[in-house]
Amino acid sequence: FIIDEESRIGYLSSNRDGDRGSVDDNIYLVRESCTILIEGTVFDAETKEMLAGASVSLLDENNKLITQTTADENGVYSFDADCGKQFTV
Repeated sequence: FIIDEESRIGYLSSNRDGDRGSVDDNIYLVRESCTILIEGTVFDAETKEMLAGASVSLLDENNKLITQTTADENGVYSFDADCGKQFTV
């Protein structure tokens, strides 16, 4: 198993006995994935009451909609997102 620290790409090789006494070599490329959890609570700014069922949107750096979710009964929402990017909730 080999990992290139700069690109975060790795290689894995496997060799096994094949048909008729030959050897099958397999080389696999793997990429490190990175996700983060974005979570928060939606509440009324004046009353501080939690807003159950509120619609929450996740936007990219160009204000393009990535995904939407609904806050739970406690006003809590969460998104899984890729590392290294900027978002607006």
